[in-house]
Amino acid sequence: MDKRNKRTTKRVVIEHEHEVNAVAIDGTWSVAGRLKDVSEGGAKLFVFDNINERMRNEEFFLTLTADGKVSRRAKLLWELKQWIGVRFVVQRH
Repeated sequence: MDKRNKRTTKRVVIEHEHEVNAVAIDGTWSVAGRLKDVSEGGAKLFVFDNINERMRNEEFFLTLTADGKVSRRAKLLWELKQWIGVRFVVQRH
């Protein structure tokens, strides 16, 4: 096992280009990107834009469909140049 891979859930590699958006909870910023892989707990993205400074500190929505109907609340875990890793935030009621 690759020691750098800290995921505990199986990832699905996305072989076709699938564009996604990270959008602030309050809608004041967004970052466009391409989904590389996804798991139950998070995702890896290639981002087209500069990472918004608030993205480093706040939860945001990651829209997974073009119409925005499927999204997950997420938090930035890591970044390396234009690659980022996000963790999906589970809302407890």
